[in-house]
Amino acid sequence: MGGWILRIGVVVSIICTLASGAFAAEKSDSLKYDWSGLYLGGHIGGVRANDTIAGDVTGFTGGILGGYMHQTGNIVYGFETDYYWGDVAKKGQLASLGLTGSNRILHGGSFRLRAGYALNDWMIFASGGIAQAKSKVQGSNLFFSAKDNKTHYGFVVSGGVEKAVSENWRIRAEYTYADFQARTYHFTPLLSRRLKGADGHGIRLAVSYRFNPLRPFQ
Repeated sequence: MGGWILRIGVVVSIICTLASGAFAAEKSDSLKYDWSGLYLGGHIGGVRANDTIAGDVTGFTGGILGGYMHQTGNIVYGFETDYYWGDVAKKGQLASLGLTGSNRILHGGSFRLRAGYALNDWMIFASGGIAQAKSKVQGSNLFFSAKDNKTHYGFVVSGGVEKAVSENWRIRAEYTYADFQARTYHFTPLLSRRLKGADGHGIRLAVSYRFNPLRPFQ
């Protein structure tokens, strides 16, 4: 738990530092960079989730993202979708089932609306929308083995800072929070467990390429 608090604190510190730089970099009201356009990129990060079957589920993820943004004055708005996969699992004793095995998040994704405030080639942003994640629970003991998988749906929110490093390339640091619905896992006719929802925190870095910029650096 403490390690993840430290990681989240580091990312928040990075975001605050970048935000301070963004405000310091804004010398005038004239905009030199236009955030409008279609973009595509990739992301890597870490996730810590908690559920009522396995407890803490942690690991690293990577994936792709893409979206479209439009800028009006300093206000930037649009949408983004992403997909991820990785090694996010709890391995060992699943106490609530009396089994030894794993609970693994196989993959997931989201569709979010984004809004931000642009300061030249910096942008402070937030987003929110729907999310899904597929989880697989499997294990065994002296008497039997069992497994089941479910797709969970919920919502996700995020916030962070993004910087354009050229006319087309951008980098960002982002914190995410997701909350998912309850689902019942059926392992055997006599063994089932209801996962009473799950929530998770994520931190990630992303790089994206913006196509056909409407207004390049001046």
